Amino acid sequence: MNILAAMSNRTILLLNAIIELMGGIVLIMYPEFLVLGDRMDNLELNISKMYGIGAACIGLLSYLLYRFCESELLIKYASLTIIIFHVILSFHLYGMYRAAILKEPHAIITHVVITGIFTFIYLKNIK
Repeated sequence: MNILAAMSNRTILLLNAIIELMGGIVLIMYPEFLVLGDRMDNLELNISKMYGIGAACIGLLSYLLYRFCESELLIKYASLTIIIFHVILSFHLYGMYRAAILKEPHAIITHVVITGIFTFIYLKNIK
């Protein structure tokens, strides 16, 4: 049986919680992981940390919705919002990579893959 086919929109929230919490903690502790370390100034350092804080908060909110939300409609809209977030972030990160702000394209690839997986799960569960 296909693992992705067995997942629900609630699963999107749990996966997003894990991914965003891990990514947020990494960026809070190692903000140079996101941008070019040799060119990092105080502003870039703080922006990277702020994104880490935001990612961790999105992860926490995703977990709380996964764990405690009873409204399937809210879960559906939250899942769609998460997908849109990852699409927009993918495009923004690509622009940062093209401008030589990002070290590597790993963040882009990660968000594109996440978008694809979450979109598949979401579309499979449309009623």
